[in-house]
Amino acid sequence: MTETQLNEITIRVREMAALAEAGIPVPFDRWLQAVTEPGSVEAVVVCTLQVARDSGAPIAPVLTRLATFCDRLDGTARTVAEAVAGPRMARRIIVLLPFLALPLTWLLGFDSVGVLIGSPVGWALLVLATGLTWLGHSWTRRMIARAQSIAPAPGFYPRVVGIALSAGVGISRARAMSWSAINDNELDSFVESSEIDASEDFIRAAQRTGIPVTAGLVALEARFIDQCLHEAAVRVRELGEKLLIPLGVCTLPAFLCLGVVPAVISIISTTHLGA
Repeated sequence: MTETQLNEITIRVREMAALAEAGIPVPFDRWLQAVTEPGSVEAVVVCTLQVARDSGAPIAPVLTRLATFCDRLDGTARTVAEAVAGPRMARRIIVLLPFLALPLTWLLGFDSVGVLIGSPVGWALLVLATGLTWLGHSWTRRMIARAQSIAPAPGFYPRVVGIALSAGVGISRARAMSWSAINDNELDSFVESSEIDASEDFIRAAQRTGIPVTAGLVALEARFIDQCLHEAAVRVRELGEKLLIPLGVCTLPAFLCLGVVPAVISIISTTHLGA
């Protein structure tokens, strides 16, 4: 999901939350339709509203929680997009850097182009440099995409189970409603097993000790959201240093293949040192 789409969903959820808090009927049924992008934030919103509808939970608190969640996700996505602007420009430079060796060696008086296209060794160097450049480009692109990706459903399982429980249904029924909505919206692969385990452990402990289950699940939801957004921020901070890896492994060897090695071969062939 793009940053623009996430922002549009955030605005819509915020508008519905404002209507609900003002006591105005909310037309949230328009969300309960087929999701165009499974595994997106839109699917998470639809699934949450479906659980609220099926369980009979008060819609205003649900929309407020969704609005807070979408606001935080949208804010983090904007911050991450700003942070990766520099690495994106660095990626373009990394791609072009090896090919700058050709005009540079030409200005210095070396016939690197003649060496590259005039001998089998030159062609081998050209192919190797092209392959290394492509590898570096793909590598850095994947690194940036991974740093920019944010999970669409942090805190999702404790949120939907807690919403169902807040409507007064039993724990078994709340689980059934939650998994039914999750499967309907194709979100089963996006629910983290750690969230399920932590939520179920807390529910069992709450049943033994009499702790309010819904309040604890709200705290678990907040903890998982904080953890997800923190990890996203850390990935972005580490990106600049990690980009040095493809630079050293791919870009510099490609530069040597296109610039230094042909220049040395040109010198040897010109001065007949290889004779």
